[in-house]
Amino acid sequence: MPFEFVIACALCGKQFTLVWLMDPVRVGPESTAEITCPICGKRFHLAPGNLLPVPNAPNNLAASRPVRTTELVYDCPSCGMRGLTVTLVHTDLSWEELSRETMELCVCSNSPCPKRGLQQNLHPTRTGFGALNPSLA
Repeated sequence: MPFEFVIACALCGKQFTLVWLMDPVRVGPESTAEITCPICGKRFHLAPGNLLPVPNAPNNLAASRPVRTTELVYDCPSCGMRGLTVTLVHTDLSWEELSRETMELCVCSNSPCPKRGLQQNLHPTRTGFGALNPSLA
């Protein structure tokens, strides 16, 4: 499966190269990735079906950060119950950016939890697979 693509930013229209290593089992037709344009710095969503592999990409294009597929795991901050919910994401954000900007609405069902049954906005606490490498930021 190809992994290098030339795409155009949905906001500024400039072209750049994108590296997306896709696992076909985890990247279905309904998947979208959040991409950061290396030229204008704005983020936009991109579906894998819109990617066109380019075998000989021009060398003068800016290169984006690689897109990774990972599971974000949300743990309860009140009682420490692990794995309240798990979300699959495709992103080029570093762990620091993703954990700061991503939130999920969760309800803890652990009986000793002081916030049992209450909705909580949680940030991801860890990854299940596809670890995000902060050095790629």
